[in-house]
Amino acid sequence: MGLRVSDGVLLTMAGVPANATQRAAIFLELHAVLLPLLVPPEHDQLQVDDWESLATKSERDLRRNGSQVVFQGHHLLRSYYNDGRAGGESVTQLDVLEPLRRWNSTCALHKTLTSSMQAVSFYHPEIGCIADSPSSDIMSNASVLDGWYVLNPAIKLAEMAAGGDSWAEELLLKSIDHLIFLARSLKYVWPVRYNPVTLEPLPPPNGGEERSDVYGFMYLMMRTHELTGNQTLLQEALAVHGTKGALHRGEFFCLYERPFLEWGALSLLMLSNVTGNASFATEALQPLAYTLPSIGTYQAESGYRHALPTFMQVSAMRSAYSACFETHHTLHYLHRILQVSASLPDGLPKHVVATVKTVIKYALGYSRFAYPDKLPAFALSPIARPAGPPGTKHGNDPFNFTNDRSISVPVEDYWGSVSHVGSSPWTGDQPYVPLDALIPLGSIGQEIYGAGMAFEAALLAPVYGSATAAHPADLNTTWQLTRRVLRMAAGSSAAVDIWPPVDAGAAAKGSVVVQGDALVHATMRYDATSGCAQVAVALGPGAKAGRLEAVLWASLGAMPARPLRVVVEVE
Repeated sequence: MGLRVSDGVLLTMAGVPANATQRAAIFLELHAVLLPLLVPPEHDQLQVDDWESLATKSERDLRRNGSQVVFQGHHLLRSYYNDGRAGGESVTQLDVLEPLRRWNSTCALHKTLTSSMQAVSFYHPEIGCIADSPSSDIMSNASVLDGWYVLNPAIKLAEMAAGGDSWAEELLLKSIDHLIFLARSLKYVWPVRYNPVTLEPLPPPNGGEERSDVYGFMYLMMRTHELTGNQTLLQEALAVHGTKGALHRGEFFCLYERPFLEWGALSLLMLSNVTGNASFATEALQPLAYTLPSIGTYQAESGYRHALPTFMQVSAMRSAYSACFETHHTLHYLHRILQVSASLPDGLPKHVVATVKTVIKYALGYSRFAYPDKLPAFALSPIARPAGPPGTKHGNDPFNFTNDRSISVPVEDYWGSVSHVGSSPWTGDQPYVPLDALIPLGSIGQEIYGAGMAFEAALLAPVYGSATAAHPADLNTTWQLTRRVLRMAAGSSAAVDIWPPVDAGAAAKGSVVVQGDALVHATMRYDATSGCAQVAVALGPGAKAGRLEAVLWASLGAMPARPLRVVVEVE
């Protein structure tokens, strides 16, 4: 009985790169050679108007009560759908508002959010800068600020200002001096968290350096220089470039969170354009190379991910799940990188341009499945709670809320991982979970601060296409059990559905062989009521309380047997 564990392709070359830029260039060249071998045939080519239709539905759903909260008499977007917490974040408002403005600046949601952003002050005079929270107690309670949450809204303001929003430009220019002072005080080493009074970074484990994030500051300087012509901003961008940061250290795994590496590449191309120095454009290859290891070039077969596209899955952070917030920012700035490169006499090499276009096309396709209407019914968690303050999944915990599959707001955790799972149901209710078991998507919630995805995708899909992909060999083994952890009493039985559904004929030809604990028995059957094949698991009467494990070698029709690991928690 054969079992394919993994497929891989390895390319080698002679010689040693002379420096970090040459190493990045060679990596991109080899990646371009490999990519045609990894890009599988498309099996679900989405129509461009699917994203356009979804954007229309999303704009409507973001005006619902579950999406909005009234704060100081004005409507703000919640962080998550059905999130019961008061207030709103500037990151959320701007994440939706900026691509929404480019998609349809006359829609009702754009008018509401624009009015609210002008009426609710996210500017903090005590620090002289915009921040994520609209409250005015940053200094009074000696709180801690997150470097990412200071940079991100400022960059979004710069984008809004570049689009002609005068209120955004005014707020940006009021904040820019503090951001420059902060960057200089930090010696351009951006912190995870820092004290807003002393400007001192917190040490690990609650602090440390966001190694790629200083390139967000670099981009902010270049974008605001482009807007104002202020030469001080250009000099600040050059100061960032002059530091011995992650780019100069040649760190392939310097990503903290997206899209900071994309901002770095774009900044260098903009510097090349402004200064006429082509070496900046060559250096842009480094952050582009560094971003690729966190973009998946595989179609998953194991666990519940078999049911979802994973090819070109963009990791939100290094080794994290994929989330629409980071994904749509990444795709937008990859698009901008191609635009700026095309305007340069010595832009990016053709093979790099082709790689970027492939990433955008397939990342758009898999991102469509982060919306509940595309998710298999069993894959969406009914209950959510974001990562954050401790609480429970039960009772009146304000951090508990429900997901709604009828609402066009994407789940935050597209496939889940060992990081950023929050207090998802399976972490408390199922203390042991096989690595390939079902981890319900949306355990963190439907992220409104990533809902700009639909508007961004509606703009990008006509340019690059929107496709999902799976290798034909993988499609033959994509069926899976919808539950892999069972709670049972001794002598009882439980039926587990097989997804996707198969007909009665295939189920009749199916079989299950149990490998493992002798008290676990299993048979294949077809349930006419639900219209799907099932594996009936029976537990012997002599089972004692505790945990049992078994591997079910199951086959369906002409499909080869595949191992499905199950865990039985004996009550």
